[in-house]
Amino acid sequence: MKVVISGYYGFGNIGDEAILSVSINLLRSLLPAVEITVLSAKAEKTASLFQVKAISRNDFSLIAAEVKKADLFISGGGGLLQDVTSRRSLYYYLALISLAQYYKVPTLLLAQGVGPLTSKSSLKLLSLVIKGVKGISVRDKSSATLLNTLGYKGKLLLTADLAFLLKPDYLRGGQVLESLNIKNKPYLFLSPSRALGSPSKVESVIQAVLFLKEEYGLEILVVPFYPRHDHFTLELIKSRLKERAHYIEDCFEPEVALALVGKAEMIVSSRLHPIISAAITEVPFLGISYDPKIDNLTQELGERLTLQLSKVNPADMIYNAINIYENRIEIKTRLKSLLVPLIERAQLNINLIREFIN
Repeated sequence: MKVVISGYYGFGNIGDEAILSVSINLLRSLLPAVEITVLSAKAEKTASLFQVKAISRNDFSLIAAEVKKADLFISGGGGLLQDVTSRRSLYYYLALISLAQYYKVPTLLLAQGVGPLTSKSSLKLLSLVIKGVKGISVRDKSSATLLNTLGYKGKLLLTADLAFLLKPDYLRGGQVLESLNIKNKPYLFLSPSRALGSPSKVESVIQAVLFLKEEYGLEILVVPFYPRHDHFTLELIKSRLKERAHYIEDCFEPEVALALVGKAEMIVSSRLHPIISAAITEVPFLGISYDPKIDNLTQELGERLTLQLSKVNPADMIYNAINIYENRIEIKTRLKSLLVPLIERAQLNINLIREFIN
């Protein structure tokens, strides 16, 4: 069986690479002889990392040839179907779905975060394209609501982000920590993003993590989940923290990143997938919310562990960081129980894939 997978792959975003890793593992667990082709921004790297066939996501003649001979086309997961990043991105993914439909290849939208969609034309186009999709699983309730509003009549399944099924590689994570000389030291995991925006917001985050370092003796480990996208914010943090923190700037396997999160005492992040990683490993986190997808997740978890970007200032950051750190044992216990339904929902994607394979 031949399967083509489309998503935001090959750009060095650890969250999206985690989704791809889980997707590949699920397919291979259900069908060991499956032939997988991934559309990637860096095809050679993706092929080497995941032991799959990978082709350029921009070579449409090659993509058409691969899709034409496929038995299944998978779009996702992640937040692909939105126009906040750009309408061009939305049109790209919808064009690929339409291509699969043109060749009459069964199409599955897997663990998608649908929206926000800011224009009527985006909504209309999405509504037209999904009519030909036989099955869609979404990662949050707001996505399901939007698709129902658009009149989708196919199989719609509320699941969860595929990253909830990722397994940490603690052996290699420990080796990374040993190389930084913090293997047996308590540390705070900081994963910033450019969504923080202004230098004043970045400074507020720095004030909070420095307070935790000085008050509780925590080391600081800075790991951007999307290095090239968050470069400016990372450089601001490095210029302030200097040798008071440890840095990992290279993109590496998501299983290792998950292990580094899992060994931390606490996470501070303005990205979705470091927060998901914290939830998976039951590590208390202070999330900075700039996007509905972060709010959707924390509402699911039922924990008040996020601060809206508009309220990021030194006083509120420090207050919330202290509150979460000093109550980390209780938070960890609650996260453990709250995680169970999300993992169970994420596993529903396995049944959906199985249906399409059969």
